[in-house]
Amino acid sequence: MRTFILFSLIALSYGEYDMCSWPNDWKCPMVEAVHVVLTSKPSLEAQVTLLVTDVCPQVTIMTPEECVERLPDFWRSAGVFLWNSYFGAAFCEELGDCPAAAMVPKDSITCDQCLADMNDTIDTLITDIDIISGYMAGEAYCYSGEFEGEEELCAASIQGLLPLSLLSIPDICRVGFPKLCNVVFGVCEV
Repeated sequence: MRTFILFSLIALSYGEYDMCSWPNDWKCPMVEAVHVVLTSKPSLEAQVTLLVTDVCPQVTIMTPEECVERLPDFWRSAGVFLWNSYFGAAFCEELGDCPAAAMVPKDSITCDQCLADMNDTIDTLITDIDIISGYMAGEAYCYSGEFEGEEELCAASIQGLLPLSLLSIPDICRVGFPKLCNVVFGVCEV
């Protein structure tokens, strides 16, 4: 349910998805591929490494040293929640509601189109940073009961770290998009 609520909030800013142009039987495999990559242990560790380097020197809610100590566990939890919410099953379901007129034939999807659509998806994630932070800082994540006694710290961490994190993480995503487009659509040489 909480995934649906977050996705509904994000969907408000999407209008018509660029991915709506993809044939239905290709949409969910791409979303699932992105989800698997982003939530894999190697990817989460790469995200943590990047965030410790990029985000911790910028934080104001704690010292950079505290950030280096706390951010890895924080991101392993918050990152998985975020990626499960953003690229989880609800995203596929929402893509199923795309207008049929927006779809192009399978053989019309090009590498450039696939990359542009994937980049637009990540750009929307960045655009929706305040909505996502507010959602995660509330009952869906910080006040869900998982952080008993540390809800306020969790909310402050989400509000302080998530926006900075979402400005760094997309570069990791974008590097992998050609491979994902190749695996799912057979476009983009890697």
